[in-house]
Amino acid sequence: MNHFDEAKARRPKHAAEPDITPREQDDRSFSDGRILLVAFKGWNDAGDAATEAARHVQERLIESSERVWVCDDERFFDYSLHRPIVRFAEGGERELVWPSVTMTGPRDLESARAASIAVDAEMSVSGENSNILVLTGIEPTLNWKSFVECLFEAIDYFEIDRIILTGALLADTPHTRPTTVYASSEHPGVREELGVSRSDYEGPTGMLGLISSAAYAVGIPCVSYWAAVPHYANTTPSPKATTALLDKLEEVLDLTISRGELVEEAQRWQEAVNVIASQDDDLREYIRVLEHTYDTVEAPEASGEAIAREFERYLEQSANTTKSTGSASHPSARLDAGSVVSAREDTADEPGDEGDSQDTDPSSNPDGEPESDDERG
Repeated sequence: MNHFDEAKARRPKHAAEPDITPREQDDRSFSDGRILLVAFKGWNDAGDAATEAARHVQERLIESSERVWVCDDERFFDYSLHRPIVRFAEGGERELVWPSVTMTGPRDLESARAASIAVDAEMSVSGENSNILVLTGIEPTLNWKSFVECLFEAIDYFEIDRIILTGALLADTPHTRPTTVYASSEHPGVREELGVSRSDYEGPTGMLGLISSAAYAVGIPCVSYWAAVPHYANTTPSPKATTALLDKLEEVLDLTISRGELVEEAQRWQEAVNVIASQDDDLREYIRVLEHTYDTVEAPEASGEAIAREFERYLEQSANTTKSTGSASHPSARLDAGSVVSAREDTADEPGDEGDSQDTDPSSNPDGEPESDDERG
């Protein structure tokens, strides 16, 4: 049984600004509160990295969790873009599954509140935080302001006082290096505690951006984590990016999360891309430049001008190569899902290396929001 009356999610159409009330200042550490982890399929989720990370968190908490809130209001979804699915239920009858956003949370809210009190009293066991709710589903396509209002009504009902937003974007990053995770927050206290920066991104945003703005408006501490997926290897799933996000979530949630076979899958994914790249001279050279740029950014003496000059040299070389060969195919566009999957199967039994994730203050897009249609996940 849901704890939240789903009928409350029905609100007048074309609402103005979300009707949300500011909260009092909260000075507790981030993991001490009731946390909502958010991941949406679609524009915010290159390689399904964010939603896969959220799924791993849900599986970790499955024994003590249940579905507590569902929003499948037709005002929020364009069914021509996200069609309902017909499937057979357990009894053999056909049923319709509509696009929706679902929140899972503690089955026993009182026990979860007691656990939160134990945290305040420093009696909790590290890595065993159960005071976590997870929001997943398809990013709504319509009436976003009304959806945010509905969501924050649920946030108030469940006494959620921390929000973690996860996403993934396509970026100019090499698959051979540790996956970059961009971390940012609008809240000064969160930035100081978690060691993240404030985003200076300006441009198109999605539902994660709206939730971040609303959380700041009401004083709920909120942090965003975005994994960078190589745009030349944007296959689904992207296990290396998922692993990088889980590394960060494990820290901020104070929750030990099992990786299962994810680490091995990430190794096979990287080996598969290596195989494909080895068969294309232009792509191999392009990756070499990305590696050099990545290493330059991470070097202590790195400067923006040096990085820009290096990449401009590569673009000039690429343009000259295209003119001489008559080829108009950019090397970064030569990897498709089928080729990577095939190569992944061929290298399934071979060993590989897996890099650790790290926080980076990106020079061009700190918020992790895709800046153009070509970069959307």
